[in-house]
Amino acid sequence: MRIALIGCTVNPRAGGMGRALYDHAVALAEAEQEVAVYALDSIAAPGAPLQNDGFAVGALRYFFSIGKGAWGMRFNPSLDSYDVVHAHLPFFGVGETVMLSEAKHPVLQRDPSAAQRPQDDKKTRRFFVTYHMDAIGTGLKKVYFNWWYRRRFKKILDACDAIAVTSRAYARDSWLARAGVDVEKCEEILLRVDTDIFCPERVPMYRDESKGPSTSAFDLRSGQKYLLFVGALDRAHYFKGLSLLLRASARVSDARLVVVGGGELLSQYKKEAARLGIAERVTFTGGVSDEELVRWYAGARAEILPSTDRSEAFGIVLIEAMACGTPVIASDLPGVRAVVERVNGGSLVPPGDEQALARALQNAWDTPWSADERIALAERAAVVYSRATLAEQLIRWYTNVHVPS
Repeated sequence: MRIALIGCTVNPRAGGMGRALYDHAVALAEAEQEVAVYALDSIAAPGAPLQNDGFAVGALRYFFSIGKGAWGMRFNPSLDSYDVVHAHLPFFGVGETVMLSEAKHPVLQRDPSAAQRPQDDKKTRRFFVTYHMDAIGTGLKKVYFNWWYRRRFKKILDACDAIAVTSRAYARDSWLARAGVDVEKCEEILLRVDTDIFCPERVPMYRDESKGPSTSAFDLRSGQKYLLFVGALDRAHYFKGLSLLLRASARVSDARLVVVGGGELLSQYKKEAARLGIAERVTFTGGVSDEELVRWYAGARAEILPSTDRSEAFGIVLIEAMACGTPVIASDLPGVRAVVERVNGGSLVPPGDEQALARALQNAWDTPWSADERIALAERAAVVYSRATLAEQLIRWYTNVHVPS
């Protein structure tokens, strides 16, 4: 098949949507499908990790873009040249463009409550959508998002042939359900992790001297214990809850926290740590490679994801950490809860509850998981979240063969 994958980002380090699009492209290419990716950062972001991955990068032209939305789209090559068009939403502006393009392809009328329409032999290509999360935002963004969901979203869904979600638990109370889609009939395609990279076998507890000195300000070879936060430190990821985590960490007197990630708010978070009097106990590493990230996961008492609202639909860092055998502490949000509970990977705390988060941090600090428990966790995570079967599931979905979750 000739497959076009469309999303706002194809950077696996940019979050769940970037990870999903990238993994889908790599998995399908490895399964000998002809794949092209259209994404904003596939043509705009220097150093986007696209080389040597077996898929093509199509040119996504647009009149203007704001954040992770773009308007006035043109695809080169045209979407008409593909058997399957698979869009990852929300991607504002692009969904509408693909929807209008679909109007040129005659289709059967479908029940708007269904997640999949019957095959139509007259149709020259098929349009698939993976819905990741509700866009919530603040200020003018929130106003626009609400307008888009009420005026545009259902029209896009009506134009597609099948819908997938990354978490039914999340989707049941999302804009997707409010648009009349039967979420239980949607394909559930979980986010995945490369367990050849994120696994205990690849994780020495401390850096190998033969690889040179540690590039981090915090030396893993020292054997110091620490808690870990991994995430983008930018305005678009305001919901990750790092400010909340810093305040909760201040309540755990001797706890050290390592923050992995970069963004325009990095200096602001450093100032917050200083204001709370914990600057000496918080290390900010900036962005790191996958190799470095695996080591950070391996040495941590726990990975923390204290997200504050439903903008967090899954939490890719959770499955990366658990695949390395590291337990997690995460907010008790629908999609996040399911990620943790599928493999019994750690504890959940009410979102926004500083005291509850502090208690969970103290417990992780005082009672670390044993080596056997961590190995067992990595094995459970590998069974559920490995990308080994991803291409098979996608191809069967594209050809209307149901694959049980």
